[in-house]
Amino acid sequence: MSVTDEQKLRATLIETKAVDQKELEQAVEFSEREKLSLSEALLEKDLISDENLGKLIADLLGFPFINLKGVAIAQEVLQIIPEIVAKSQKIIAFERGKEGLKMAMLEPGNLEIKEFIEKKVGDEVLPHFATERDITNALSLYKKELKEEFATIIERSAKEAKGAKEPETPIIEIVNTILSYAHRNKASDIHIEPQDERTVVRFRIDGILHDVVDIPLEIHPQIVTRIKVMAKLRTDEHMAAQDGKLQFEISN
Repeated sequence: MSVTDEQKLRATLIETKAVDQKELEQAVEFSEREKLSLSEALLEKDLISDENLGKLIADLLGFPFINLKGVAIAQEVLQIIPEIVAKSQKIIAFERGKEGLKMAMLEPGNLEIKEFIEKKVGDEVLPHFATERDITNALSLYKKELKEEFATIIERSAKEAKGAKEPETPIIEIVNTILSYAHRNKASDIHIEPQDERTVVRFRIDGILHDVVDIPLEIHPQIVTRIKVMAKLRTDEHMAAQDGKLQFEISN
């Protein structure tokens, strides 16, 4: 919310007596001291419920309010927006009908993302305001996060690598996980970029690069080798660029 919106929220809270004025002043001081938004401070101090605060903010912004806790979201609707985009933009597709695609948004007035999604899905987007806490909880409806998957795979990989020069199976699993997750998120490109202390995996989704996960730098060469093997490239060539292609089966 902008400074103006926060001022309006403060005035509305006083007018509606949704929060005691003295407690509200304390929340304002707390927000300034801790560098939080007024909304975050109110919730941190447990002065108002997330739902009631959401209704007030939605009314101020001039958009309908949606409480995602009470909505059964079909997977085919949820997956219209790739998981990485949903997380970065704080948006959730929750219903699709004749009137269009209903979208829960932290910033429902964001015309840029609204028009972008309309162009992408071919439906009118109907923005609804949802609280950040509610959207964060709803994001768990997506499949297990890649970082959790990698944490499990890499932990097992480290154990299996003890005493073995080539922990081949875990590397295969890591590469397969990258490819599967890229497909799930409709990525057009996968970037596997070695840095000073880590390797960063990035996906390009709708023209924008998103950081997805960090992996240990020491297994970077093995990952590159695995991809070269899949693409039938020379594994002993490290200086010249090579072109290749591979096929990878995902689900059906």
